[in-house]
Order: sequence, then C-alpha cells, then structure tokens
Amino acid sequence: MDMQDKGFVNGVKMHSNGARARYLADGKGSKDGLINGNSLVNGNGNNGKQQKPSKKGIMSSPKGRLGAWTVIGIVLLLIFGAFAVSTNAFKTTDWNLIKKYNDYDLSEISDPSVDIGKFAFHLNRGVLEFYLSFKGDFSQAEVYKNLAYIFIDNDTNPLTGYNAGYLGADYAVKISGEHGKITASFMQFNALHRDVWNWTVLGTVSIVRNGNAITGSTNHKINADARIFVVAQHGYVQDITPVVGIERPAVLIVEKPLRNSTLRIDYWPMYGSVNIDSIEISVPMGVQIPGLANNQFSPGTITLPRSQYLEIDTANVPSGSVKVEISKVNTNVPYTIWGDAYTEYVGVPDGITIDGCFADWNTLVDHFNMDSPTNDVDNPNINIVRHASYNTGGVFFYVDVKGTMLAGNIAPELEEVSTGNWTNVTPVPKQPGSPYDYAEITFTTAHHGTHTILITGYMGKVVSVRLDGKKTDIVKAAAGINKNGDIGALEVGYFENYTITSYHIKMTDWSGASDEAYGPSESGNSRNGGDEILPELSPTAIVAVIFVMAVPVVLRRRRE
Repeated sequence: MDMQDKGFVNGVKMHSNGARARYLADGKGSKDGLINGNSLVNGNGNNGKQQKPSKKGIMSSPKGRLGAWTVIGIVLLLIFGAFAVSTNAFKTTDWNLIKKYNDYDLSEISDPSVDIGKFAFHLNRGVLEFYLSFKGDFSQAEVYKNLAYIFIDNDTNPLTGYNAGYLGADYAVKISGEHGKITASFMQFNALHRDVWNWTVLGTVSIVRNGNAITGSTNHKINADARIFVVAQHGYVQDITPVVGIERPAVLIVEKPLRNSTLRIDYWPMYGSVNIDSIEISVPMGVQIPGLANNQFSPGTITLPRSQYLEIDTANVPSGSVKVEISKVNTNVPYTIWGDAYTEYVGVPDGITIDGCFADWNTLVDHFNMDSPTNDVDNPNINIVRHASYNTGGVFFYVDVKGTMLAGNIAPELEEVSTGNWTNVTPVPKQPGSPYDYAEITFTTAHHGTHTILITGYMGKVVSVRLDGKKTDIVKAAAGINKNGDIGALEVGYFENYTITSYHIKMTDWSGASDEAYGPSESGNSRNGGDEILPELSPTAIVAVIFVMAVPVVLRRRRE
C-alpha cells in the first residue's frame, strides 16, 4: 500500500527501572531519584545513615498497576493498528450492499463456467476490489484453463495501454481456474506497441469464493473514473461484458440491421438511468432517414431498456453499396457499441466492389467452393465454410467462416490445465503474442507466377494488407457479415487484370491454429469444387477418341 504509519515501535518512551535516580552523597548529595521503585540510596542526608530500602515498586500500588496496564494497552493498540493498516484489516467489503451490473447475454455461451452473470467494482480507500459471478463453476476446467481478465483503463485514454478493443488497458487482473482452485494476479501493460500481449505481474490478488461468485482485492490504487470491462474464456469459448465504470451508470448500445430496410438501435442502461446527449449516424450520399436532422438525434434519458428504429430510404441512391451505422455517441458515461451496421446493395451489380456488402458476390458468382465439414477446426472464426474467386477487371477472392471474420482475441492466451490425461485434444499451438487473426491468399496466374496476399484483422475489421510481403494500395480488403447466412465474410480485390489458374486460402487465428481451402478458377466466375472440370482436348486427341470408339463397331459388323 502507498501509505506510511508513524508511531512508537515499542510503545511510549519509558525509563529503565522506574524514574531517573536521585542520589545523596554522604547525606549532602543533590542528585535525587528513585531506583527500583521508591527506595533511597545513601539516605536523605540523616548524618550519613543509610535507611532500609523499601521493597515497594510501581506495580505494587493500585495507581501504578493502572498506569502500567494503560501503557501496555496503548502499545498493543498502536501495534495492532499498524498491522490493520498494512493488511487492510477492518476493510472487507460486504458485497451484499454493493449494487452490481448484469451481463447481457446477447450471444449464446456454450460453457456456463465462463458465462458471466453479475459483476461489480468498488474502491476501498482507493484500492480496487471486484466481484464476478458465473453461471457455472469457474474453478472446474478441462483441457484448457478457465481464464478471466479484468481490463482497466486507468487514465481513460483509449490510445495508451494495451489495445483491448474497447479501451486502452493500463492494468489487468488475470484470474485462472482449474481443478477446483482459483488464483489471480495483478498485471501492468509493458510493451512498446499497443497490440503486443506483454504484461508485468505486480503481485498476487487475494481471492474469496462464495459458490460461483469470486471476489478479490488488487491492493493497488485505481483512479475513481477508470473504465473497466471483463473477458472470460475457456479455449475458444468467450464471454465479454460491456465497458462500465466503478459504481456508476453506463450504457450498452446495440445495432441490429433488419431486412425491411431498418436499423434497430437498442439501449441497455446499466446501474441506473443514463443521459445520451446525441448519437451521430454515418449516412451515405443520397440516403434519407425520416426524422433524422443533420445525421444525428438525441435519445435523452434512458431509464429502462428500449429500442429505436431508423428507416433507411435508398430511393435516391444510385447503384452501389449502402452502409449506415453509429459513428459517435455523446454522453458522459461509459458506453459500448455492439452489433452490425446496416448494409445494402442498391441496383444490380455489374462487377465486384470491395465494400463489405457482399451482395455482388451472391449475384455474380455462379458457384461457390464449399468447404468439407470434416475439416472443421475448434475456432469458428477461422473455420472456412465456402470460398470463391472472380476474374473480371481484376483478381477477386471471397471467403466465409462460421464465426466472426478477422475477430482476433482481446486476450490471446490458451493455457492447458496443469494435470490430466485428456484424449482427442487439439494441441495448444505456438502463440504469436498478438490479438490478430490472419487471412492468407496465395494464387497462381497464367503468365505472372504466384503471389500472396496477407490480410491482418482484429475486432472484425481489416488492420493491414500486404502483397508479397509489402504494403500496397492496389490490394483492397473488407470484412463483415454476409446477411444471407449471418456468417463472417471477407472479400479481397487485386486490381490487376490477371487470369487465375488456382488459389489457396489459409485462415490463421491469434493462437496459430489454421484452416485451409483450395480452389480452381476460371476467368469470369468460380467453379464448384465438387464439379469435375473436363480437360481441353486437342484435334489430334479428338480424332484418336473417335477412332477408338469406332473400331469395335466396324469389327462387329464384319462378323455379322
């Protein structure tokens, strides 16, 4: 703790053997005092005669006993007080009296041991204390440890600290569960680059369990306006809470595109009512939203969960893609935006556009290569479902995955349980130490050799694109949701008019696990991987085939 307590080490200052002695030398001395109680040394000057020493001391009188016990009591109080301050005694928090946040299960969590139920944070004399409850037993884990991370943006600056997606984490509490035991540590971010998973452990965290609830104290002071959220995971199963403060209101805002040209916005107030001054919407040219002035509106005070519907009018939009989404929220409370933007393709596509809309692929591509279900991998975010290529005015590729495309992982860690003989378990791959997912597309052209495009992504968005190991502007990529199947999709365009003969797609996640797919290609469209492609036959080969087929017929007629 950052506090010093001053006091007497051994209680109050005391004199040895009573008060300072007073002596009389030959009955004429001037040094008066008491030694071993109230006895007189060398008398008091009565002709040099020494009086018989008295056996009475301080403890022999009632007043002396009272004074001594008082001093001893003070000493004990000072010692115990110093101990209490240094060990946080008398500072345990009654969590029954602390209001808690409810986690909103907007997505299904298959593992109850990491499915967060309620959570809360409390400052006790500046020290952060936390409460986490799960729908299952967090301490019971097989194959991989259960891990929970409390990310803390202490300076409320999203550009400093670890890039935890929703905030910049300066500190984190790491909680591990396995074999009925739970341990925790307090960590500080320690890396030059914000996207490198590198932490320094500052100390352990005391944990108290009460059923499926976990409470603890970090023993580190945190700013009162810090912003916090929690990630809990077991292998590739993960639950995330919205960003909140410390015992203060917060709001979760969820975008949900509907098929009837409508964007629904849900407001979930947390810890009491909140006030949202305004929300700004990104609206493309030509799109009209009735009731929306200057591309913004004011939700006002949100006391209970409620929804708002934005009608998207694209009647005056020329042919092309439309994307409508929240661009900014003006409020003084912590907020989180979840969900997907509204996307639509207006008109009939006449080519591939790299815009994250994907309707052009469904219209222009005759067949998609379907990935074999026997090649499924544990992580749905890299599990390839189908893929395609397209050759008109450039080289284009498309790929679907079962989960979220380029999701990455806010907490890129997998830890096997310490003991256990598990069978049919995917080994833990080498971890790259970053939160990114990767899409690598290698393709061969008819006359220009082989090229590789590498797309790096995080939180469902493209971070960087490289061609043959170098950054380039002639390759574009966009990730999003294919509304036809509500699955993650990625499209890539290389704006060179090459003819593709074959391609290879490799999806790799933050842990190093990967899924691969292969596809033949023809100019203009992609071919179904299950179809047999007939080889081109030369005129000589055609003549030979006709001759072989005709000989049996001629011989049969001669016999007749």
